[in-house]
Amino acid sequence: TDTSVSISVVRHALRRDISDLAELTSRGGSDISVSTLANSLVTAARLGVMDDIAAAIDSFSSAVGSTTVDLSVDTFMSAIYQLEISSVPGPFCALLAPRALADLQESIRSETGPTQYIAATQDMLQVKGQGFAGSFAGVDVFTSAYIDATAADVKSGMWGAGAIGWATGRVPPPRANTAFANVNDWLAIEFDRDASAATSEVVAHGYWGVAVLEDARGVEILSDAP
Repeated sequence: TDTSVSISVVRHALRRDISDLAELTSRGGSDISVSTLANSLVTAARLGVMDDIAAAIDSFSSAVGSTTVDLSVDTFMSAIYQLEISSVPGPFCALLAPRALADLQESIRSETGPTQYIAATQDMLQVKGQGFAGSFAGVDVFTSAYIDATAADVKSGMWGAGAIGWATGRVPPPRANTAFANVNDWLAIEFDRDASAATSEVVAHGYWGVAVLEDARGVEILSDAP
């Protein structure tokens, strides 16, 4: 038998306005301007994708760890074992909340034997991107403050290839006479002008969707909240 999974690609948009007065009284550089607003919208879109990935992790049926208990090496290894029992092909990757990563590193300090945490180097960051924290037990570890959390726990996760998928849509060029720039295939920034109000508008348009493709290929990792 075969199955299919649908990923709904929806529009995500955010708008920022800045008046001429605000811009001309700014200090330039990193201070508020049309350029800094555009950059902030790109960052917001990327964090939106991360938020959707965190929600997908929270939907995994399998879970290890316990609420109100610090993440430990034992729990991390239990996640690996769960994926191996489910015949998930490696390599695996994990996305941990900052508190969970700190607790894991503290737990590693008390381990004996050949266990080693390999911290991210600059070369690794260039290859794997922002958020990569290092490698442990053969698992690439990433960290994000956008992991789903409650007052009692944070909901990190570990998975193999094929567990989570995302789909995108390319933003079509506008028909209006406005400045427009494609950041990538799924995100574009548009600039418009309200002359009567002496205000510049910066709008980000992003089209994406995230979904769990195969539930058995992922496991949620519960641990103590900050």
